[in-house]
Amino acid sequence: MLRPIRTLAAVAALLAASCTDGVRRTNDLDATVAEDTPGNATECTLPEVLCSRRCVNPATDRGHCGGCGIACAAGQVCAGGRCDTACPEGQARCGDRCAVLATDRLHCGMCGAVCPAGRVCSMGRCALACAPMYLACDAPVLDAGVSDAGDVGEGGIASPTEPYCTDPRIDEFNCGGCGARCPPGNLCVGGACALSCVRGQTMCGATCADLQTSQQHCGACGTVCAGAQRCMAGRCEGSPCPTGQMLCGAACANLRSNAEHCGLCGRRCGDQSTCEAGACVPNCRRAYTACGEVCADTTVDIRHCGMCGRACPTGQSCVGGACALVCPFDRVPCDGACVDPTTDPRHCGGCSVVCGAGAICTGGACGQSCAPEQTRCPGGTCANLRVDTRSCGACGLACAPEHACVAGLCVPVAGADAAACPAPSVLCGAACVNPTRDNLHCGGCGRACDASRLCMGGMCVAPCPLGQLRCAGVCLNGLSDPSNCGACGRACPSGQSCVAGRCAMGLLPTRFTATPSAADVTFVDACAAPGAQRYLAMSNDGEQTLRMPFAFRYWTVDLAEQAPITLSANGWLGLNGMPFGGASISTPSTSAPALVVAVHAGDLETTAPVCVALVGTAPRRQWVIEWSGVAERLSTGPVAGTNLVFEVIFTEDTGTIDFVYPTVTGTVSSRYHGLEGPTGLSTGSVSGCAASTSSHFCSVTAGYRVRFAPAS
Repeated sequence: MLRPIRTLAAVAALLAASCTDGVRRTNDLDATVAEDTPGNATECTLPEVLCSRRCVNPATDRGHCGGCGIACAAGQVCAGGRCDTACPEGQARCGDRCAVLATDRLHCGMCGAVCPAGRVCSMGRCALACAPMYLACDAPVLDAGVSDAGDVGEGGIASPTEPYCTDPRIDEFNCGGCGARCPPGNLCVGGACALSCVRGQTMCGATCADLQTSQQHCGACGTVCAGAQRCMAGRCEGSPCPTGQMLCGAACANLRSNAEHCGLCGRRCGDQSTCEAGACVPNCRRAYTACGEVCADTTVDIRHCGMCGRACPTGQSCVGGACALVCPFDRVPCDGACVDPTTDPRHCGGCSVVCGAGAICTGGACGQSCAPEQTRCPGGTCANLRVDTRSCGACGLACAPEHACVAGLCVPVAGADAAACPAPSVLCGAACVNPTRDNLHCGGCGRACDASRLCMGGMCVAPCPLGQLRCAGVCLNGLSDPSNCGACGRACPSGQSCVAGRCAMGLLPTRFTATPSAADVTFVDACAAPGAQRYLAMSNDGEQTLRMPFAFRYWTVDLAEQAPITLSANGWLGLNGMPFGGASISTPSTSAPALVVAVHAGDLETTAPVCVALVGTAPRRQWVIEWSGVAERLSTGPVAGTNLVFEVIFTEDTGTIDFVYPTVTGTVSSRYHGLEGPTGLSTGSVSGCAASTSSHFCSVTAGYRVRFAPAS
């Protein structure tokens, strides 16, 4: 008789299960029958077997699922000889069994719909022929003399039978085509045979694994037990590390000698230390002192100044082994305070140079302090005590709101006399103001200028950009204008150019030339210089805004005094002053950041401060930025054993830029070195590499230096 393809699949699964699923260990169905009765196995027609003196189909029978006496739990069905809570994909639950409604003659299209004799079930309908996508295939012979399509004939040969309709996409006996039978333990999926794991195993990639005991798939596919560990109940048990090592994170480490895990997991020794017997021991180079676990230069280290453990107070630096006051580059230390020697009357031009009574300090020189009608008040300010509401009649004696200062007396505004204000001041409300330069009363009371403009000559005008001068109402570049070089009306002699606000011989420079290994370039220790500033210690990708201490021409760009400069812990300066915040840059490049001075630009991490110092006297000053301790970085973190010290020097009078590399130790990667021009193109930039190349990407060695000189 005809049998549905579901039955054929179940028998194949049972054959495979009898060898591998742990329930039966026999070689064929005859053994299963034999366990129940001594009768002949052919008393039942395959795929049925004799269980408890009756024939059952172990592929679908819930009481004998996969073998006699193996009962499925309540709510489960028997599909393919296995108990499951649901039928396989493409099958439906009909009573206590699963059926392929598309081809099952007993459940054609719906449970219980039986096709008449001589008809097939195709696409869920009883028909004389198979529907599209189905094939009419002969029933396969399961073993000697037994066919799923009919009874056994004489001599053990299957009797001729009618073909049946089957879906070659899911039929294990006709997978992809008639007669293409899948090997035991495989299912037909999409017309191709695929591995089907026995009960208790999970398919992990192309293999079946017991997640409770598999070393390669412990608890989940891909979870590998390391070293001597064993997979027990889905967990890796025992230590994965050899004797003498401990698991730190995902790796084994010897806590007695591993510098990343010294003494205990996660305790990292510094780049200048090694791990010995579980303790970090400094491995200091010459001129450094071992202070605990770190190597310190006691001549400049603020934590170990002069000796280990002697820390400088906040605001002071270590200079020559002694703590000293730290002042900005435009201030000097005098009597324990930072003062401006250009304006301080007690230290005018130098410490303790005191201006006489009635004099003020201007440009570092003592001179007449105030106009005849003004009085010098504490703090160096001048005030007209007759009309100044902040010092009315006496320095610091301020008038109350809605009062004016008239003849040295505070009087209500209603009683004030406009004539009390000396020319060119006028009385506006309760105060005398100068309408020629007062932004709130420009040209008259109440005529306030917009925030983007200044009051000049009684008119609201746009202010000049940084570095420019307003001369006769026009903004001029005082850094390069030969007729107004550094000041309005200051003309350079014939044959000279205005360079950074100074007259100089020759044409205006527009580019730089590089001289590798220049003999006259020397290292300047910025960290040891008086007044040195320290930034970005122990920093990864940090940035700091600096101020250019003097006017400087960079390619065709004139940088004014106090122009903002971006300092990066990653070994570069951005002369356009814009923050970047990125770890990786390349030069030259038309993208941000711009105007890059790449000293050793790359992914770095500072292990010591970046020191900034102004040395020398005008007009021959040098601005030095020294990265005093740097480690190379990879994506996994700092590279152990690497240490670099390098610096850049801007020289005021010559306009040169020097790179110096006194220390380069460890395995140092290639980085970017050079000056990026305003266009960001290689044709407008210059490399700092030793080899004659336009590329800025190269490696450097200890002692290397290069000078960039301006050229027209």
